[in-house]
Amino acid sequence: MKAPQLPTTFTWLNTDKPLSWELLSGRIVLLDFWTYGCINCMHTVPDLAYLEERFAEEPFKVIGVHTGNFETERDVRQIQLAIERLHIRHPVVVDEAGVIWQSYAVKAWPTFVLVGPRRQILGTWSGEGNRERLAHAVSAALADARAKGELDPSRIAPSEAAEPLAIQSGRHKPGAVRTGLAFPGKVAADPERGLLFVADSGNHRVVGLELRGPGMAAVRFIAGGTEPGFRDGSAQEARFRNPQGLHYAEGSLYICDPGNHRLRVLDLASGAVGTAAGSGEQGRPGGRGGPAAEAALNSPWDVTQHGESLYVAQAGAHQIWRCELRSGLVEPFAGRGQEALADGPAGESCFAQPSGIAVLGGKLFVADSEASAVRTVRLSDGEVSTLAGPDDEDAGAGDKPLLQHPQGVAAADGRLFVADTFQHAVHQWKPSDKGSAAPRDGAAEHPEMSWFGTRAPTGTWQTLIGGRPGAEQRETRPSSAPSNLEQSARTIGPTHEEETEDMLSSGECSEHIDHLLSHLSHASGMCVPGSSSCGADVDVADCMDLSLNEPGGLTVIGEYLYVADTNHHRILAYHLPSGKQEIVHITDL
Repeated sequence: MKAPQLPTTFTWLNTDKPLSWELLSGRIVLLDFWTYGCINCMHTVPDLAYLEERFAEEPFKVIGVHTGNFETERDVRQIQLAIERLHIRHPVVVDEAGVIWQSYAVKAWPTFVLVGPRRQILGTWSGEGNRERLAHAVSAALADARAKGELDPSRIAPSEAAEPLAIQSGRHKPGAVRTGLAFPGKVAADPERGLLFVADSGNHRVVGLELRGPGMAAVRFIAGGTEPGFRDGSAQEARFRNPQGLHYAEGSLYICDPGNHRLRVLDLASGAVGTAAGSGEQGRPGGRGGPAAEAALNSPWDVTQHGESLYVAQAGAHQIWRCELRSGLVEPFAGRGQEALADGPAGESCFAQPSGIAVLGGKLFVADSEASAVRTVRLSDGEVSTLAGPDDEDAGAGDKPLLQHPQGVAAADGRLFVADTFQHAVHQWKPSDKGSAAPRDGAAEHPEMSWFGTRAPTGTWQTLIGGRPGAEQRETRPSSAPSNLEQSARTIGPTHEEETEDMLSSGECSEHIDHLLSHLSHASGMCVPGSSSCGADVDVADCMDLSLNEPGGLTVIGEYLYVADTNHHRILAYHLPSGKQEIVHITDL
């Protein structure tokens, strides 16, 4: 079968020109159909890098076909940021309308299609875990084509490809806040000592900050380096790979290390980093756990604690696991490992890439990303229910949000905070249902547990930052039906921040700027130079836009909610009583 054409009118990234089959003639080409929020697709990125390195001296090329599952995943700017975050080096074509997906009859992410030098389809594979199968297929295809004289030796070097795009993100723009962070994924806190912990995910390290006011912080420690890897030892010796969820308790900072499939622990007194759980082998569906050091985890993305147990949201396993601190045993707690949204008893329920977890009112609250839902798990028996999800009749009506790929939750003062990641928003939920059972023991000491009951909790929602509650539908999975939709070639213009900088530097709006800043300061509560909410040394361009871009993590210290504003490479402080926001400026990072 002849491979359908790759449209040259579509947006192409990581290359200086669109790639047609005519340009690719004489090569073996592997097409990777992916979407950036999918954990299975993330797992295959190292596999593709491995193939590119192994066959670097051969006429072989990987091309990504990005077909977004959610509306946000169709935004070219967001795809650019994902390419940078995932360190993808090969060209990527943006298949926004699913045209290429349909022409190749793709049914799932990720899917790989191997194409020969005469544009013939040689094979198709779906799912992760296919590294060796793909390597064998590429090797065999190269040998066969070489024997037939079909390879073009001049096409070894990717001469048509430019260097990967240097994304104009917040940490690169002239005049932007120099936070020193790269794609921070999660945050946690030690409220008693005023410490804020940041998973500096893009730099593969964890940063401990001492707060000196809501918008100022000094570096207390750095654990890990800027290059990915795995190593236990001192904070300086330790290495992580895309660290995410954090939880602090009694002098220990637990760190989810999904790239290494491990749960790590940092002793704040000594600075030593160790492994709390995980052998480093990626777990497979149906894993049973066992001793912590021997357990095969699968992209643990967030962690929380209740009593003597840690609870881990395993994004790759689509389950919640429990780690008993005393016994050192790790085991599944809720979810059967199938990627779906299903409520019910612990062993019958299903999650879809759980990425955030917090404890409130005798329950675990879970940001179930691919389900676009917030789930609850009863701690007494693991019973799972859905607090907010795509099937809610009242979702998007009134104040209840219609979520899109939430990745973070935090609980404090009897309230739940939700990072509605793909809608660039943060919501608050206050429980009002007192349940039908008596309060748990300890409710007097922990007021947030006083409403614990046997029924699913209800409450009121409020959007604190960002998008509106009833934003458009989350999932936009490509239709399997034929489509004649066409895309136009597009040029990527300046971002809103860049336009703002141009406006400020051009002098065209100087007579209006004082009025504009005054209006912003009073109407939105954002940080504005010259206003009482802004530091004297902050640049004007830094303060013009405090909107979020795919927030991933949340934590609360006193009256402030701290937000990991992932794609803006910064932490925001949100004052809960007043609604004012400001960037956390970090010294010495």
